[in-house]
Amino acid sequence: MVDWASLPRPHELVNARYEDTPPNRPRPHLGASAIGADCARSVWYDFRWVSGEQQHPPALQRLFARGHREEALIIDELQKVGFVVQQYDPDTGSQIRFISPDNQHFQGACDGQGGHALYPGPLLFEFKTSNDANFKKIIKAERETSDPLLALKQVKAQHYGQMQIYMRFFQLPAAVYYVINKNSDDHWSVIVPYDETAAERLTELADLLVFGDILPPRRFSSSTSFGCRFCPHKDICHEQAPVNRSCRTCSHAQPTEDGDWRCNRYDQILSITEQWQGCDAYCLMDSLKPPS
Repeated sequence: MVDWASLPRPHELVNARYEDTPPNRPRPHLGASAIGADCARSVWYDFRWVSGEQQHPPALQRLFARGHREEALIIDELQKVGFVVQQYDPDTGSQIRFISPDNQHFQGACDGQGGHALYPGPLLFEFKTSNDANFKKIIKAERETSDPLLALKQVKAQHYGQMQIYMRFFQLPAAVYYVINKNSDDHWSVIVPYDETAAERLTELADLLVFGDILPPRRFSSSTSFGCRFCPHKDICHEQAPVNRSCRTCSHAQPTEDGDWRCNRYDQILSITEQWQGCDAYCLMDSLKPPS
């Protein structure tokens, strides 16, 4: 007789597959999707690989995958009402990407570009999925302000900044911000005009975060603050936990304007693999040393 209770449950087999995936390494560049974050220190930590590899739990990995799947559904809905949406660069077959000419560490890939007969000029497209609580926040903000653009700035400033950077480097006059509530399947959108002042401010911030070796100020006073709750760097930021050892946290290495990292001790350009490995001459940069 089969002892069914002793066999693994189907969802456990599914989760095990995700748990066997390799840990995620932080991206090698500073992304446009991050630059508008509430905490500049966390962005600097990301770029410097301060916390090293991260193993995301199965549920979070599936949430990331769901967000990508929802993009196709949104595009299908938009195309049915007359929008043209181009997701990929015809020359590369990959997402449409920008690289800042003066700081090639600063890059980003947009969800799409296109247009509609009702709207003048080409448009940027940014697609998001949201849980119920966050979706209701933006609905509430629009109700209180009677201004959907202001509601977006108040509730999703990081997304607003991301679009401003894309519009700046792709030279587009406006963006379509489109979000789906994953719980109810409600949709919400707003047309976002290009804001040159905001775009320039964020571009300057990107330069400071890439080329600066001074740790930005802490945004929140305690690791228990809501803004720190899900931050992978909170133990390093607040508790002086050990820093990931790589060339990016070493005082001998520095980023160059053309997107490379140079080791000043050995006068050489470092590959991504070499940056991860470091070497025996590693010396933790001063701004990451615990206070004496």
